[in-house]
Amino acid sequence: MSRPADSSTDIDTPGKKRHPVFWFLDGSTILSLEDYLFRVHTTVLCRHSTYFSGIFENLSTVDGRVHSGFDGCTFLDLNRRQISVVDLVSLLEHLYHDVSLLSSTDFSRIGSLLRITSKEQLDFPTFHELARHKLTTLFPEGPVPYFHCDYSGEALALATRYQLEPLFKRLFYTVVTTAQFHEAKDGDAHSDDLAETSIKITISTENGRRCEELMADLINHFTPILFTPPATSHMDCTDVFADKWMPLVIQPALEDDGVYKPLESLERIKLIDWGKEGLCASCVEDKKAEWTEEQETVWNLIDGWLGLDGKK
Repeated sequence: MSRPADSSTDIDTPGKKRHPVFWFLDGSTILSLEDYLFRVHTTVLCRHSTYFSGIFENLSTVDGRVHSGFDGCTFLDLNRRQISVVDLVSLLEHLYHDVSLLSSTDFSRIGSLLRITSKEQLDFPTFHELARHKLTTLFPEGPVPYFHCDYSGEALALATRYQLEPLFKRLFYTVVTTAQFHEAKDGDAHSDDLAETSIKITISTENGRRCEELMADLINHFTPILFTPPATSHMDCTDVFADKWMPLVIQPALEDDGVYKPLESLERIKLIDWGKEGLCASCVEDKKAEWTEEQETVWNLIDGWLGLDGKK
């Protein structure tokens, strides 16, 4: 496969320019997308793509999108597929082994490949499944507190668009517990299709509704736990909680909206040096176990609140 040796050759496509990387002199297909032309190998496209293999099996059934004889190549206009150049370049980098999806942990690249390999776009079934798997590996499983990422809104949009249900719980919880989501909601920035804030959190109206419902469920469940000092098997230890619960637990939670962040609030409670505050060792151990169990309980309840158990 030979790369271009001379970038000055003109092609009779007004406003179009050859892509600086993906223009192979021995390529047999030219792809047109936005302002770029890509000259690539038909066999590379057809090897894994249901879309491309179907086109090249019968060029007469593609509604004028394919033309033969263009600089000796088959010409294919991709603009109707709602594809971005960034996504196409990511796909070609993977196809030509410039950047392997298997070793990538870059969210933007994985997201690009998830979109462009879908049935709605270029339909690479094997690569699409690989991209789905790679996306799930970017997020922790279970009730892990304090997990946040800059791309949680975009990841949630991808997960709901492509029905990646294993990610729903983590991503909905993450978006609910980030300041970005609340800036969008409180500022009433939702439009009919998308809501976007200045810090680049983007969330669909439907996902925004589900986030608001999840927040309400978290508050309803966690408020009585947060505002009630726990009892213990020892009166002295119960008295310690009664005395210290407000300054050490409730006040910090009120200051950082901990009422709808149960995983984080419970983790902070666990990290308090309760022995130093006067609890006996056995009560400290018992309560830490109870708070860990409550984190797991909340995490399991989210399935029902989001309707992931089929009951909502």
